[in-house]
Order: sequence, then C-alpha cells, then structure tokens
Amino acid sequence: MTLYASINAYSPPHLANRASSRHGKPMQTIRYGAAAATTSTTAKENEKGRPLGCVGDLINSVKNVLSGAWKHIQSFFSGFIRIFTGEPEASPEPAPVKPDEAAPKPEPQQKTVSLPAPPANVTKPVQLHKPMSEDELFKFIYGDDLKKLSFKQGTMDNCYFLSALDAILHHPMGKQLLSTIKIEMKYKNRSKKVEEYTVTFPSGLKSQINVRELGAEWRKKVPVQGPLAIQLLELAYAKAVPEIKGDLSERAFMDMFGGKPIQQKARFNVPTGKIVQKTDPFKANPNALKDLEQFLSDLSQPEVYNKSIICAYTPEKLPDIGDRRHDFIYLINPDKSWKAFYREHTYSIRGFDLAKREITLANPHDTAKEVFTLSFEDFIKVFRGISGFTMPDGLLK
Repeated sequence: MTLYASINAYSPPHLANRASSRHGKPMQTIRYGAAAATTSTTAKENEKGRPLGCVGDLINSVKNVLSGAWKHIQSFFSGFIRIFTGEPEASPEPAPVKPDEAAPKPEPQQKTVSLPAPPANVTKPVQLHKPMSEDELFKFIYGDDLKKLSFKQGTMDNCYFLSALDAILHHPMGKQLLSTIKIEMKYKNRSKKVEEYTVTFPSGLKSQINVRELGAEWRKKVPVQGPLAIQLLELAYAKAVPEIKGDLSERAFMDMFGGKPIQQKARFNVPTGKIVQKTDPFKANPNALKDLEQFLSDLSQPEVYNKSIICAYTPEKLPDIGDRRHDFIYLINPDKSWKAFYREHTYSIRGFDLAKREITLANPHDTAKEVFTLSFEDFIKVFRGISGFTMPDGLLK
C-alpha cells in the first residue's frame, strides 16, 4: 500500500492506474503542494480527450502560451487598425452577474420638476443700446465743435441750402438752432447699428432716411461729401422739398425753420433786375457801397444779429458763348493776383467786421479750403446781393 502510494506520488497518472488495478480498485494519489487529495481518474479522463503523460502536460502548456501570445498579437494589430480607420475602441463587455450578486432594484423616486441650470459660459443679458439724452444725441450727430464740420458740394445743385447750413454752423446761435431739428434713430434688430433716421424740421417737414441712402446717388446726382450731419440734413431736405421755388438761401431757411425773410435786402450791382455785363458794378448802382455799410450796420445790433442768418449770391450766368471763362467773375487785385467766383452761385457769410470793413465768406464747393475775406469794395464788385431770414419768435429754447 505504501509502495504504490509512493509510486503514484512520483509517477504519471497512467502508472498509478496500473498499480491500483492489481487490487481491483483505484488508489488515492497524493499531490505535493496541493490543497487537498483528489481521486485518480481512469478511463473518464481518456474519454475527455486529455493527453496522458508528461508529453501531454507539455503540449497543454505550449497551447496555453501560444493562445495568450495570439491574443496579444490580435490586440496589437486591432489597435493600429482603429488608428488608421478612425473606428472607436470597443468597450469591454461587462462581466456576467450571478443571480445572487445582481444589483438591487432602485427604489421608486418622486417626480420633481426643476428648471435647467444656465450654461457656465453664459453671462447676464446686457442692454444693447440706451436712449440718448439730447446732449448725447446732438454730439453723436454733429460732434464736439460745429465749426470743424466741413464739406464739399456734390452735383445736386443745392448751393443755396449748403450755404445756409454753413452759415448756421458758424453763427453764435447755431447750436440752439440745429437743436430744434428733431432726429430719431431706429436700430436694427435691437443692436447698436442704426437702420433708419427720421428727420423732422421745426417747420413741419419730415423725412425718413435709410442708412443705405446716405452717400448714394439721389436722382442720379452725387450727394455732398462730408460728415453724417451734413449728409443727413441734405438728403432730408431734398426728400421733403423735391421742387425748389426760388434759389436763394432765404427759401431754404424758411423751409426748415419757418420765419420770414430779412426786412431789407441788399442789392448792389443790379438794381434793375437785369444782367449788367460790365466789370464795374458802380456804374449800375453808385450807392452800392453805402447801401452795404448801412445794411451791415443795422444787422450788427445784437438783438437783430442773433436772430438773423445771411448768405451772399452772385449775378446770373451770361449767355452761353462757348467760353467757360464767362461762368466766373474775376476779381483782380492791384498786385495782379486774382480770384474767381462762380456766377449764379451762393456763398455763406460767416461774419463781418465793420471796423475793418471786411466780410468773410465760404464756398460750399469746399468749405475747408475756399474761404475768402473781402473788403467791402471788393465784395460789391463780385456779389449781386445778400439774402437771409429772421428766426420766428419762440423757435429757440
């Protein structure tokens, strides 16, 4: 018994089976290092296809090693395939859960209604634009200094209107007068971009202007080149007064603000209303210089000057004889220098000085560069007369 047991302990299973078969029953084999003794097998192991002997154990070990190596190779190449094809990595299958280890069913919860939390990157809504005060709106439209607003006339033939604007910009009451023009802005989709302007003059004339119209041609004519304020007022007046009755600045003043023409007009070189084709206006009106001095003296009174705005206009054009030089009036100085003034054109009067006997004028063709200071004597040689208007009572605040 002891001998066979020792043989079975150090021999392969088929030798142990032989030794035990002598007594007609299987013997117990002792495996060193095992946790418990097991019953040796006979024909049952052979039925399962398990190889017998040391060679069989070696073959099983080699099979296990090769099987593990093959799995590593498959995993290695499948990783490369996923990188080149962009396929996502397959998530490992969850391990089967035994019935006795199944997770307990969650207890039913009460239904609650809650508002979704705002995203972390969303800030509080802000007001896109605030209503402007009167001072803020005036500064937005006209800027800080009215006298810095310069412009160039286009081809709309409205020198009388632009001259009136330039005279207002340089008048002591210019800011108060422009403040009476109501300008409203309509914003695009509640943004800060202005989509439309509504201009209402004190006289009651009203125009709506889309921002796309500013700077664009109006009735196939080029508009003024200048800041927003000048473009806006020019187009608003052109829409409200499509047909001009009279070409003097007094008409533009009264169309915008009401009021009435100045009580006394000053006409110098054409008192009869006919074109005098002579270079010396004194032959037409010998009292022209005296009339100009008296007119400006009456206008210089503060209570009159603060309510009156004036412009000067040149005589009509001469009959067309094919020479453009006849479209101008040339003022030749003693030093042989000269200045050219357009006929049938209106210039703004920015001021005058009775002591120095000088008048300062600006051409609306370019109010930044074409500014002239003429003596009284030179003024009456060039200009036909002065026109303007007196503001109505209660217009200014």
